[in-house]
Amino acid sequence: MTWPTHKRRLIESFYNSLSSDDKHEWAIHRKACDKSSFYFIKECGGYQPKSGGDISPLIHKPILDRWQDKTITRQACYMPRSWKKSTCLTQWSSVWEYLQNNEIRILIPTEREEKASEWVQWIEAQIVQNERLRWLYPELQAVD
Repeated sequence: MTWPTHKRRLIESFYNSLSSDDKHEWAIHRKACDKSSFYFIKECGGYQPKSGGDISPLIHKPILDRWQDKTITRQACYMPRSWKKSTCLTQWSSVWEYLQNNEIRILIPTEREEKASEWVQWIEAQIVQNERLRWLYPELQAVD
């Protein structure tokens, strides 16, 4: 069975297990998360302490909208320390990109190898343990 077929079956099975009210809620949030990395971070990070739920629509939304624009091939983002650059653009955007295309390869450059390892571990922990993320993306059951 190919991944798209398996993914579709996981999603259909999950969707059919929901009540009619939950189906509507899930569909709205899933569509919004697939469309906007900003909304995705607010939805999934908002349920984890210090994980992006406190990002600002005024500061972060324009940056994330530009970041997900694939017509812009070279990008950089300069912001002061502790403004959630790594949280949004490295950690959560990597998860979001993976969910859009699980065949993608993502480079995580940093000055120290230990920091990149920490970020990869954080990404793995979100995929395996974040209940809101796993509710919105039931196909992550295949990652277990």
